[in-house]
Amino acid sequence: MGTDTNKRSKSVMISAAFLLATSSIGPSFMTQTAQFTAQYGASFVFAIVCVIIIDIIAQTNIWSIIGVSGLRGQEIANKVLPGLGNFLICLVSTGGFFFNIGTVGGMSLGLNALCGLNQKAGAALCGLLAICVFLSKNANAIVDKIAKALGGLIIVIMVAICFISKPPVGQVAVRLFTPENPGGMFFSMITMLGTCCGGYIAFAGPHRLLDENYGGAEGDLQHFRKTAWTGISVSGSVRMLIYLCALGVCTVGGTFVAENATAIATASNPAAEVFRLAAGNIGYRVFGLALFAASLTSAIGTTYTSTTFLKGLHPFVARHDRWFSCGLILVPTLILSFIGRAKEGVLLGGVANGLILPISLSCMLLACRNKKIVGDNYKHPLWLQLLGWIVVCCAAYLAVLSFPSLLALFK
Repeated sequence: MGTDTNKRSKSVMISAAFLLATSSIGPSFMTQTAQFTAQYGASFVFAIVCVIIIDIIAQTNIWSIIGVSGLRGQEIANKVLPGLGNFLICLVSTGGFFFNIGTVGGMSLGLNALCGLNQKAGAALCGLLAICVFLSKNANAIVDKIAKALGGLIIVIMVAICFISKPPVGQVAVRLFTPENPGGMFFSMITMLGTCCGGYIAFAGPHRLLDENYGGAEGDLQHFRKTAWTGISVSGSVRMLIYLCALGVCTVGGTFVAENATAIATASNPAAEVFRLAAGNIGYRVFGLALFAASLTSAIGTTYTSTTFLKGLHPFVARHDRWFSCGLILVPTLILSFIGRAKEGVLLGGVANGLILPISLSCMLLACRNKKIVGDNYKHPLWLQLLGWIVVCCAAYLAVLSFPSLLALFK
């Protein structure tokens, strides 16, 4: 009996970790990393490492508070200040909606790279596929299996292309500590924050654990933290691998090749262009499959988590959660099917969620010493709390500075 319980515990932990990771490793994640690497070259490693550190701090805080309280994000916020949870629901759901524009766009970009399908037609087909998943009676089980399988597939593909592209690792190590024009990377950093831990993403994994009756009990805290760190390790590793793949394509013998960088930065599908330049048409097709798969899991994670927030608004939503899930996919699908511009939609999804991060993390930090929420015995580490507030300030500052760049996307 004890062995079965341990196996279930590990399975649930891995599923939640990969839900976090695959929710992050979506089209925005891949497009951003490829496009910004082409723009900033080896120096972009500085921005990536900064974002990973911020991700660890933010998610450790959020997962800890949810784990020790056994409450969902919106429930915690409402206990901090009546009505605050409802405000958070609106923010996260809106962010999830914009993020789904990116995920459906990513699926269409993936199909375009895989088989040349028109992006608008691809968006319609992909939206229909995601809706079918949520109409299934076993949606949660499907989410778990897809997250695990495709998370592993993406890592294998990235490692293979990284070896082919031969990035200048020594140059990367130097630029980590001596980046060129670090101030120019503000927009890229807030965009990446959105796909790492912004909006719904930080809540995807812990809400999944709550659905499996974890949280609020003694010993659950470490379970939540280990799961968070596992998911962050997976997503951080994949981001670094995509960066190295793109950098390898943009450099030859340590020299930056402007022609390749321009081809990636101006491509309608920047991440797929990296793989085409590295491994020809075969690499381009294979990456199309990986991007489609990653976008599908990200769309599922976005919709699942946004719906767990919407349930807190009214019992009507809880009774008809499947249809609300379908709506969160259907509307972005219609937008992309008629308007197109999938690349801009992908970037918009990341930025929108990055703007939400300072607010959602603030809610959790305000709750960390509230005994009505975390109990009498829990002591949230002061250093973790202080680092959390630093992240809030940095994310808010980056959001303000990046706003003009966000508007420029659609000029």
